[in-house]
Amino acid sequence: RFSRVRLKYDQARDEPLVENGFTQVRDKAFVAFNYRHTYEKIFGFFYEYNGDEFVNDLNVDGLSAANVILPRESRFHFIGLQAMLGRIDVDREFFHGQRLNVIARAGFSDVSSENFQELTLQYEYFNTLGKRSNLAMRSFLGFNNTQNLQYNFYFGGLDFIRGFADNRF
Repeated sequence: RFSRVRLKYDQARDEPLVENGFTQVRDKAFVAFNYRHTYEKIFGFFYEYNGDEFVNDLNVDGLSAANVILPRESRFHFIGLQAMLGRIDVDREFFHGQRLNVIARAGFSDVSSENFQELTLQYEYFNTLGKRSNLAMRSFLGFNNTQNLQYNFYFGGLDFIRGFADNRF
């Protein structure tokens, strides 16, 4: 079980001024099986469970969660397939290679009829530069057909690392 404070910023200002927000609490379970066909081709399937609750308790000084419309509680079961194509070699702290990860998953809700599908592509590239440096690049591309906010790609969700400020796109 882990939680995260989700903040809403005033979008009319240049500086990050927090208006309000809420806390998202998630229970999570994940089981996967991977099969290595060759060193450059790995295939797998997985099952994932996400149970989300949302509360007005922010635990952040000076912020109020008044008048916040909380997302609905959700409990989703996911089944999915994954293919990892390419290879990344590791020599101590240096990485070299490239890999494309393709993930397709379907989500089934316990509490509503809002089922959805998701497709994610992730490309990683690493190259050793000199004796002490690495060049690292990573690109994401994703699609899903849900209106459930915690699974929208631009939100980031609890499982994704974003390259931009929280709640900004």
